[in-house]
Amino acid sequence: MPIIQSPFKPPLLWRNRHLQTLWPSLLRKPAVPQRTPSLLTTRDGDEILLETLPPEPDKEGGQADSPQPQAQARDKQAVLLIHGLSGSADSQYIVGLQVMLAAMGVMSVAMNFRGVKSPNNLAAGYHSGSSDDIGEVVDHLQQTHPEQQWHAMGFSLGANSLLKYLGEQPSNPLHSALAVSAPLDLAACSTRIDQGFSKVYRNHLLTELTQYFQRKHQHLTLENPAQAEILAATPFSKKFSSFWDFDHHIVAPLHGFASAADYYQRCSGLQFLPKIRTPTHILISRDDPFLSADSLPCADGLSPAVTLEVSEYGGHVGFIAGRGSYYIEELVRQLLDF
Repeated sequence: MPIIQSPFKPPLLWRNRHLQTLWPSLLRKPAVPQRTPSLLTTRDGDEILLETLPPEPDKEGGQADSPQPQAQARDKQAVLLIHGLSGSADSQYIVGLQVMLAAMGVMSVAMNFRGVKSPNNLAAGYHSGSSDDIGEVVDHLQQTHPEQQWHAMGFSLGANSLLKYLGEQPSNPLHSALAVSAPLDLAACSTRIDQGFSKVYRNHLLTELTQYFQRKHQHLTLENPAQAEILAATPFSKKFSSFWDFDHHIVAPLHGFASAADYYQRCSGLQFLPKIRTPTHILISRDDPFLSADSLPCADGLSPAVTLEVSEYGGHVGFIAGRGSYYIEELVRQLLDF
């Protein structure tokens, strides 16, 4: 499939990469709906928290006296949502989509990566290549809801992990996928975020990750001392000043990589794009302060199932079309053909 120029053109006020990135993260506060939580036990004995939001009762095709064909079609659709680094099922872009999908009559499941919202039981957590965990969740959802047609949508780190899963498992059961603001070249992105104002984002994320591992260590000391010792062998409380350093000393040893460079090489989504067979739409902005525009794939680097939509604006998981209006949500409606 082609590389296409995005039709997204926000009002002049919103054509600033940092406003696009920061406004929804800091000021968009959608009310978190009442969701049904469930814990999926992984093959290695850890847990992944899933949060399900069903369709609104008056929107669900099966509850109407004489359901229309479109309502029946929506009733069969279901969406898995995958958050980004230091995010969760409570991230504003996840909550906003779940509320929108419920109003459209579509069930959604928000996946929390390991250790998000509460510490997990292993020293290892999640990273940009956590495709095995996505695979376990997809298999679980397919087994528990075989009547649904499943779609997956990932954001930032979750988008890269999703693309890796799609390339590793080309015969997966998903009907379609959407990847937004994926760091397709992890090495280039880790270098990019060390530059200019992007350092502000880097410092914020590294602080949150340090706190994540500190909470994890406190939990493991009480619940799993052997895993606490594994974590204690890393400098998890150190104040890091670059992702290269953090990933080399924390992510790599905890997840079986030889170094940060090895982690980046093995997990960057770029190399998996030619292998994808699931209809997949990738949305990336050229002004994303986290990403390197030079790392965008060429058409020859995409499988026929992949469409790359490149926007001039949008920041990182922003894509604000105006106050209260988000292009990502409109794109989801289009991709689901609603």
